[in-house]
Amino acid sequence: MVDQRYLPEKYPDIKSSAKPFKRSINQAVLFILGRSLQSLSKHDGAIQEEVCTWSDDLTLLMKVLPDCGAMAAQRTSEGKLIYLGKDPDENQADIIIYIKNVEAAFQMLTGQMGTDVAYARHCGVFIGQRLAGMQRLGFQQRRQSKLLDWMRL
Repeated sequence: MVDQRYLPEKYPDIKSSAKPFKRSINQAVLFILGRSLQSLSKHDGAIQEEVCTWSDDLTLLMKVLPDCGAMAAQRTSEGKLIYLGKDPDENQADIIIYIKNVEAAFQMLTGQMGTDVAYARHCGVFIGQRLAGMQRLGFQQRRQSKLLDWMRL
């Protein structure tokens, strides 16, 4: 599990400025991403191949700080993903990806900034297995780009 000393409960929460539009978009995209991962893990061969490489019951949490949306998915023993909702338990996550602020999350989740640029700009904090976390984030970006392409049709 995740080392307890790195969890954000130990640090005071800093409220972000208003930005209601970007916060709403971030929350909506995280919800759509979580539900689409669950759905695609049942029907898409590429997703199934990727998810089969994950360990059983691996839980991935992606959260926008401060308190601006979250998404969690867990691999089942059958090799499928289950969307755990928008308010998951951080103590149960094996890999946690925190996006540091609303602006960075908006750019990442709307496809304006890739994961490589976000990593170079230190927009995220990865807790758990760093390499696995980067692979999962890249995996989510590939699925998100497919979803964005589909939405443009």
